Amino acid sequence: MIKLPEDLTRAVALDPGYRRAFEALSSNQKEDLVGWIESASDPTHRRRRIDMAVRSLR
Repeated sequence: MIKLPEDLTRAVALDPGYRRAFEALSSNQKEDLVGWIESASDPTHRRRRIDMAVRSLR
């Protein structure tokens, strides 16, 4: 099971559709997405990546 970062968990919790879309991703897709967010170089960049990830789940 993939451990979601707290900030990503809060972002996908804003809408049940986001959570369902995230859960529908394959394990590899989830790992890639979380890794991409975790690799952000600073908090602003991380927030931007989370926003982009959530938008892609719509």
